[in-house]
Amino acid sequence: MPLPIQQLKGNMKLGVITADIDVSDNVTKMIIHRVRESITVPATLGTGEAGQAAGALSGTLEIDYFSSMAADSLWDQLYTAMETDTSELFFSGTFDPAPASADNPTWTGRIVVLAVDTGGTVGGLRTYSSTFPIVAGSLIKAIA
Repeated sequence: MPLPIQQLKGNMKLGVITADIDVSDNVTKMIIHRVRESITVPATLGTGEAGQAAGALSGTLEIDYFSSMAADSLWDQLYTAMETDTSELFFSGTFDPAPASADNPTWTGRIVVLAVDTGGTVGGLRTYSSTFPIVAGSLIKAIA
């Protein structure tokens, strides 16, 4: 069955060596952005028209999440990754809790953690929105 048009549930895991720590209960938004650079092709004597061509591909992972200072929390995973030489984390997730299929692919890859927020407003939830670059060539869309 195809995914519903509304986002209701899904799952997400993170990890330093493999995406093995479930952070689903703290993630309120997960979006994978894929973009291509635009290359301007100049006009030639033969065409007289400039054009556009698709350039390099890149991606980002955007997440909104609740923060906890607990060991192995999502915040702790991000903070720990910042301390490594590469500042990378593995991620894995689906947009529906059903098993992976053509209608519910599993997305996996590595992100570069370039910033981590800590703290919050007194009397409010510690929530953050972060966007991380996806390491080139690491994003995989799997259906099984």
